[in-house]
Amino acid sequence: MSYHPPSHQYQQQLPPPQVSAQNHGSFGPFFYQTMYKDANTLLKINFPQGEVITARAGAMVGMSPNIKIEGKMKGLAKLFSSGKMFEQKLIAVGGGPAEVLLAPRFLGDILPIVLDGRTQFNASKGQFLAKTQGVEKITKSQSLGSGFFSGEGLFIDVFGGQGLLFLQVLGAVHPIDLAPGQEYVIDNGHLVAWETSTRYCTVQASGFFDSMKSGEGLVCRFTGPGRVYIQTRNPEELKAWITSVVQAQ
Repeated sequence: MSYHPPSHQYQQQLPPPQVSAQNHGSFGPFFYQTMYKDANTLLKINFPQGEVITARAGAMVGMSPNIKIEGKMKGLAKLFSSGKMFEQKLIAVGGGPAEVLLAPRFLGDILPIVLDGRTQFNASKGQFLAKTQGVEKITKSQSLGSGFFSGEGLFIDVFGGQGLLFLQVLGAVHPIDLAPGQEYVIDNGHLVAWETSTRYCTVQASGFFDSMKSGEGLVCRFTGPGRVYIQTRNPEELKAWITSVVQAQ
């Protein structure tokens, strides 16, 4: 039998959105565990019949036989998909509790975020790994002044609602908590996610960073209050290093 507790219970019991200090956690009927951290992290989620997990297409490593997979494209993704599925719905259809194993597409960690219905997060395109029922995901455009994050142009993902959100990270995860009015500068390629309560813009690096993603020395300047998550490795730097090694052969 599917379990759907009233949303007001979550409001009373959940702490503010946070990165888990442990390798396991839960929300309602969903239980997760992250294993083999930090370079080769694997995510295991257990959930009962009737519940649904949405995951990035290609993220599934293994699953119990009582899971039904459905592909989907939504919103702006349809305009740029060329027919490819960007997400999959994993549905527990019967035969007892279900289990699924998910992995990022590259070496690194997995960032679990508990959403309590009060706070929303923006995330760079390509960071999404999975989410439980109750978490809402939309793709929106940014202004030209702040739209050149992580090589993804004018589009970012916005997450809200209640449940568990999992983002894929290159390297390890580092949270930065900003007080009201406090500023922090982050290289574009290291940005993962940030609370919508923060203000941000792109500025010239002024010699402090060499942003390989933008190609023009741009960095992100954030102003609190709110939390920002960064990854310790830059995907574009990894790509450039691999390319240089291959070309040297």
